Amino acid sequence: MATRPKPLSDEVICKIISNALDRGPVLPSNHFRQRMRQRNFNMQDTIAVLEKRSGIKAVWNDTTDTWNYDVRGHDLDGNELTIRIAPTDDDTGIVLVTGF
Repeated sequence: MATRPKPLSDEVICKIISNALDRGPVLPSNHFRQRMRQRNFNMQDTIAVLEKRSGIKAVWNDTTDTWNYDVRGHDLDGNELTIRIAPTDDDTGIVLVTGF
């Protein structure tokens, strides 16, 4: 069993998020789209959380053997919302994994 790489620092993740929001890509997964409908939030809420994030937590994804990052914040109505993201392979964009 290979050892896990260290997660990216909050500073690096913040830069990746900012760059993705400015220049893209921001790629919603099918699972993310499903969660948006089920949990009643939209892309504007997602962007609000990513722009005004209040915390980031690295979470290991056993399915992909990569780090995902939970970005905590508030939606446009002020409700708490966490968006789980994964940086793209080249760290120039983000994949929206889920929201809760």
